[in-house]
Amino acid sequence: MKKNNIIKVGFVGFGKIAHGNSYNGKLPFSHLDSYKNSKFKIKIVAVCISNEYDKINARKHFKDAVLYTDLNKMTKSHDLDIVSICSPTEFHTNHLLIVLNSGVKNVWLEKPLFTNKFEMKKILKFFNNDFSIANVQINYWRCFVKEIEDLVMNLKCQKFGKVKNIVGYYADDWHNNGSHLVDIIRRILIDPYIIFSSEKKEISENALLVIGGSKDSTSWVAMPVSRQKFNIFELDIICEMQEL
Repeated sequence: MKKNNIIKVGFVGFGKIAHGNSYNGKLPFSHLDSYKNSKFKIKIVAVCISNEYDKINARKHFKDAVLYTDLNKMTKSHDLDIVSICSPTEFHTNHLLIVLNSGVKNVWLEKPLFTNKFEMKKILKFFNNDFSIANVQINYWRCFVKEIEDLVMNLKCQKFGKVKNIVGYYADDWHNNGSHLVDIIRRILIDPYIIFSSEKKEISENALLVIGGSKDSTSWVAMPVSRQKFNIFELDIICEMQEL
């Protein structure tokens, strides 16, 4: 995309992740914040809303954007360069496929991409092994935090020796916090895979204990913990020369 061109953006859903505050006052936390910090010229031209809360917030931020309640109508009415999907988790796959089938080539999607095998197969069917037909960026924002970027780079170049074991702790929900954890693990290890998983409904409805391995013979565990006051997110990494 050229810097001098105006990039036309549409939103699907306009809750907190769409327009909320920056992370620690430094990193853009929401989709809107990120667009405002972009080096490109961005114009929000349309917002698809599903409730009064989204409507109030959308109108507060955008006086000129057209509001829709029908996503098909929104995508057909505008030549959108990017669509930000910020709807609730259970709608992600359906909204993604509506947007992709309309011809939009760039989608910024809140995690997770899907929540079950049925949804995964629907997405794979659309792409039909040709993933060049559209760009889908899933919002695993933690991987862009500089400290985590540096850590991943140091681990991949074995600054502390080979990674032997990773134990991660996440608060409550596999779809939201747990998937962040796995995203970072897959950036550190070579071809990580799952050996065993178990539901932990005493913690939350979507909590999973997951045990895995990797092609480079590293074991890893993703362990849910109950969320009370704090949003716990922790990685304990054992390397040959140091524990991190």
